[in-house]
Amino acid sequence: MPYELEFHVAALKEWQRLDNSVRLLLKKKLETRLKNPHVEGARLHGDLQHCYKIKNDKTGHRLVYQVIDDQVIVYVISVDKRDDLKAYRLAAQRINS
Repeated sequence: MPYELEFHVAALKEWQRLDNSVRLLLKKKLETRLKNPHVEGARLHGDLQHCYKIKNDKTGHRLVYQVIDDQVIVYVISVDKRDDLKAYRLAAQRINS
C-alpha cells in the first residue's frame, strides 16, 4: 500500500518555488519512495537520523522527509539546494521547533 504524501507548510512553499524541470525530477523519485520510503542508503544521521533524503545531483537539490509508519505518511520537511547544507539545516530547525 503506497504511503500518503504530506508537506510541512514551509516545504510546500519551497516545492512550489522550484523550477518545473527540477520539480518533475524530484517528483519522479518521490513517487517511487511512496511505495518504499525506507531506503537505507538515503537515511540521514545525527539530528536527522529519523529522516531520509532524495537527491538530484544535476541541480544540487535535496528533499528531506520523515516516514510516519503508523499513519502511512511520507512527510516532506524541506526542499532546497545542498549548498552550505541548507536543505539539511532547514530540516533540523523544523524538526526541533
